[in-house]
Amino acid sequence: MIGYGSFFHEIGLKDTPKQTIVPFKDHLFFYAGRYAIKYILECIKKHQNIATIWLPEYYCPYVKDWMHKNFTQIKYYPVDPFAHEPQIPWSYFLPTDVVLLNNYWGLHQFNPPMVKERPLIVEDHSHGWLSAGALNSKADFCVASLRKTVPLPLGGIVWKPNNSRLQIPLKEPDLLEDHDFTDLALAWDTMAKAMHSKATCRTEQDKQNYLQTYAQGEAILKQTMRVTTMAPEHQKALELFVFKDYNKVKKDNLNKLYSLLRPSIHFKILAKPETTPFGLILLFKDRKTMLLCKDHLIKNKLFPAELWPDNLLNLPYNCMLNIHVDLRYTPVDMQRMANIINQWNPDNHV
Repeated sequence: MIGYGSFFHEIGLKDTPKQTIVPFKDHLFFYAGRYAIKYILECIKKHQNIATIWLPEYYCPYVKDWMHKNFTQIKYYPVDPFAHEPQIPWSYFLPTDVVLLNNYWGLHQFNPPMVKERPLIVEDHSHGWLSAGALNSKADFCVASLRKTVPLPLGGIVWKPNNSRLQIPLKEPDLLEDHDFTDLALAWDTMAKAMHSKATCRTEQDKQNYLQTYAQGEAILKQTMRVTTMAPEHQKALELFVFKDYNKVKKDNLNKLYSLLRPSIHFKILAKPETTPFGLILLFKDRKTMLLCKDHLIKNKLFPAELWPDNLLNLPYNCMLNIHVDLRYTPVDMQRMANIINQWNPDNHV
C-alpha cells in the first residue's frame, strides 16, 4: 500500500547503518536546514556587513520563499544543476557578499577562488550529506537539511569545515538564547506521528491520514521564522542518528539499478564516477515527457521527487526526477523499481 519513495517511515536506531563517520568538530543542530542558514547569516552579520546574499537560481522554491521573508538583500546567480562541474560566476560577487553554493545531488566539490578578497561562502549539502564535497569542503561554513537522508522527522545542521580559514566563530551565544522551541517541537512530534503511521499503514485511508498529518508539520515550518534551540530529546536523537554512513547502501542499490535499467531515448541518468548521488536521477529534455514518466511511476506506486518545481532552465536537459534508493530498500526492491522504469514508454502512455 505504501509503495516506494516519499518521506521516511519510522525506523529504529538498530536498523540504521552500523558504520559511523567522525562528527564535525564544530557544529550546531537546528530543526531544519533553513534555520541553519538563517542562523549562520545572522552570525556573519554580527561581525561584518552583508551587501548581498546570493542564492543559486535553481534552488528549493519553499526555501527561497522563506528566505525572502527573512532577508531583503537577496539576488540570484545562474548555474547548471546537472553539470558534473558547475561553473560558478565568481565575477558577479563582491567581497562584502555571501554566496550560497548548492552541492547538487551530492556530486560536487567546490574550489573557491584563491584570492585575498572574495565573498564569504556557505555551502548547502542537503542532497549530499556526508558526501566527499561535505567532508572535504573548503567553504567558510556549511549547512544541510538532514531529514532528506536521516530517518528522523526534522533536522538541520551548520558546521565550520576543518579547511575554513574564517575567523568568525560558529557559536554566538546570544543568537542561541531563544529556548521557546514549542512550535518546532510540535512540528517534529507531528511528523514523527506521521512516520509511525506510515510504518503501520494498511489501507488507503491510513495513507491519506498520515499524508495529512505530515502536511500539518510542514505547515508549521513554513510559518515559523524564529531560530530556536532544540528540545533536549530531539537534539539527542540527532546526535545518535546523524553521523552514520547512509551512502554505502545508496551506492550498492544504485549499482544494482544501473545494471538492470535499459537505455532510454526519453531520459538520461545523471551519475558521476567516484561519487554516490542522492538517488537515481533521471533527466528529461522537456517537462511534458517528465510528467508522463512521473505519472507512470506513481501509478505503479513508485513515488519520485521532482527537484524542484518552479525552476526554469534554458538547457538541453531542464527537469528531473529523483527516485529514492536509501536504507529502506533492498536489492529485491531495486529489481522491482527497474522493472517499473523499464516498462515505461511515453509513446504508449494513455
